[in-house]
Amino acid sequence: MQNKKNDLPKIAKAGAVFFLCWLAGFGVSALLAYSRFRWPASHGIVFFLNQIFFYDQTALPRGILSTGGNRQEVLSGAAAILTGGIFWLTVGFAFAWLTRRLRIYFTVPLAVISICAALFAGQAGLYFLGLQIAVTAP
Repeated sequence: MQNKKNDLPKIAKAGAVFFLCWLAGFGVSALLAYSRFRWPASHGIVFFLNQIFFYDQTALPRGILSTGGNRQEVLSGAAAILTGGIFWLTVGFAFAWLTRRLRIYFTVPLAVISICAALFAGQAGLYFLGLQIAVTAP
């Protein structure tokens, strides 16, 4: 049986990989926003590119609105960003604990997939609660 002290560096390494991949999404989003390259108009590619383009607004939302006819703001500004930060800290710590024994070359792609899955799950959870993220387009 292993000592719990030995797991701490492994958890820290997996957590660092997760949060570095999460932070890299902001850079990729900015690159896509300011690039002049035009992608093909396929539905799957457009959906994927929209998710990347609006990553900075969906990962840390600036506001959460109710769905329906009178779309009122439920959370705004700092409260929405704080809620998003708590969500990502929870997902990151869960990811780090679950992947603490995997090698780094398995952890990096798994972190990217987990971030995408958490984004979709978070948006779906909000939708089922009658809420949506306030996304502003340029």
